[in-house]
Parts: sequence; C-alpha cells; structure tokens
Amino acid sequence: MNSTIENIINKINQNENLTNEQKTELVSLIDSLKKELSNISEPQQAQEIANVTKTTVAEAIRHQKDIDLFDNSIHSLTSSAKTFETSHPDLLKTIETITLYLSDLGI
Repeated sequence: MNSTIENIINKINQNENLTNEQKTELVSLIDSLKKELSNISEPQQAQEIANVTKTTVAEAIRHQKDIDLFDNSIHSLTSSAKTFETSHPDLLKTIETITLYLSDLGI
C-alpha cells in the first residue's frame, strides 16, 4: 500500500497540469488517506482503496481526461470506502474530500 501511495504522490508532483498549490493540497489529502488506510486491519482492503485512488487521481490529472472513466473511478472509490463508514468514518470523510477536490480541479 505504501508504494502505491508513494507512486500517487510522485505522479502528482510530476504533473504539469497542476499548479504548485494544487499539488501541495492534493499531496496533503493523499497523506491523510495514507494515515487512514494504516488504521485498517485488513491490508488487502487498504491496498484495494489505494489502487482505486491511484486510478482516480491518474485520470483526474490527465491532460485529456476520459470523463466516463473518471466518473466510474470516483464512484468506485466512494463505494469501496463506504464499506468502512461505521468502523472508519474518518476514512470515508477523507475519501469524500479527495473525490470532491478531484472533481473540482476542472483540468
């Protein structure tokens, strides 16, 4: 999971479509996600959420984003987090914040 999160952060920092402010904010959100994922007792589930996050972020910051793929990724990410709504409410809040931020980027 940690390597996936680091890969996401590297992609964000290397992206030319994001401003430095957007990069900083998005990296901060991903760091929050990493913290929340570390609280999940099932590593496989944490890895699944990290993988879906990677796909979602990659699509959100692409120069020519595929809207359908992005929408499906957002839905998949939110759905995977809802499993933890009761046991890890902060994880759900973090993912909702990330998906809202990515949706509002408007790249």
